[in-house]
Amino acid sequence: MIAFAAMLCFAAGAALIASEGVKRRSYLAFACLLYMVLGAAAAVNAMLAGSVALIVMALAPAMLATALRPLAPAVLLPLAAACGIAAAMTGLLSFAFGPLLICAVAMVLARRGALRIWVSSLALVASAASFAAGGWPAFFAFSAAALLGTALVLKSERLVEKQRRRNPRAAIGAAR
Repeated sequence: MIAFAAMLCFAAGAALIASEGVKRRSYLAFACLLYMVLGAAAAVNAMLAGSVALIVMALAPAMLATALRPLAPAVLLPLAAACGIAAAMTGLLSFAFGPLLICAVAMVLARRGALRIWVSSLALVASAASFAAGGWPAFFAFSAAALLGTALVLKSERLVEKQRRRNPRAAIGAAR
């Protein structure tokens, strides 16, 4: 479990590095920090990791969805945090799974045409399903895939915007 926790920490660090210069990077950076804390908690104590995972499953997808499109963060983020805390206090996965599903759908709606966002949001749902089944390695792997996929979508959008400023006609073809 420690190896997969370390992999999640490294993936969060890679997503943070890859997101350099991206708009709304602070939301992505906070999601990366949450996943790093989860990896550290899993390396220290499995019981602690279960409670931290419930908080991260509720709050990190809200951060990722807000990084893609500002979805009224003043409402979404406190609700996700409250659901995560309720899930950690009660141990019920449903409190964390609800915001995760809502945010996965919001991520897809934010970027309908991007296949990478579909894959990232499905990886978020798969991570929650593997957590419910007790598969920590799969939970860490799917969480890392979702985080890296979202970071790469944000980075590719930045590159297209940069190219659009230099040559507007070439950027339109590159975005399709």
